[in-house]
Amino acid sequence: VVGTDGTARCAGLGKREGLGARVEGGDMPVNADGRRAIICTLLHAADIANPARPWHTCRRWSELVNQEFFRQGDLELQQGLPVSPNMDRTASTDPAVIALRFSDYIVAPLFAAVARIIPKGRVCVETLRTNRIQWQKEADETEAREAEKASIQARSKPAAMAASQDGGALGGGGGTSALGGASEGAGAGGPRASRSATLAGGYAAAAAAADGTGLVTGGTAADGSD
Repeated sequence: VVGTDGTARCAGLGKREGLGARVEGGDMPVNADGRRAIICTLLHAADIANPARPWHTCRRWSELVNQEFFRQGDLELQQGLPVSPNMDRTASTDPAVIALRFSDYIVAPLFAAVARIIPKGRVCVETLRTNRIQWQKEADETEAREAEKASIQARSKPAAMAASQDGGALGGGGGTSALGGASEGAGAGGPRASRSATLAGGYAAAAAAADGTGLVTGGTAADGSD
């Protein structure tokens, strides 16, 4: 079981690759340490073999592994521990990218060693290559969708700002024309007189619209004059 420990994976990989070369070259170790090294290599390969399975099985197991990773990340967050790579669901990477990294850096090198120990294991290496093409395709499609989304957002933002600015300018112009000279008539009346003139002009405009004339008549200025 120790052979499946991820912390010993990188340290043992070089030994396994060297072991594969020795087996391939006919220098097969027959002592207890050599047999243990072969058993640990095969056990570890079986433990992480999902990327080397047929595509439909590979993809399904990848989804399940990601769910397991995210649950572990949730527990690490709850306990105040650093979240392990690819296990933070709030900053998760595209599942296809995670699968590519796992296959390229962990699984493929190990199965290359296995294929040197057991020549029939080359079928797993070929399956890894086929599955990698599928994962790369999914990663490229996701990247294209994200790029298109970002492009749309970039184009729509200036248009939305321009529309907002145009709307503000039209609103300000309408208020000025409705008031006409009323705000000027407020004169020294100050801000309160100006606000009164605004209200008076607005009421007059509403009344004109209501009677269908389209004309502002009978408006009362802030100083009480017609």
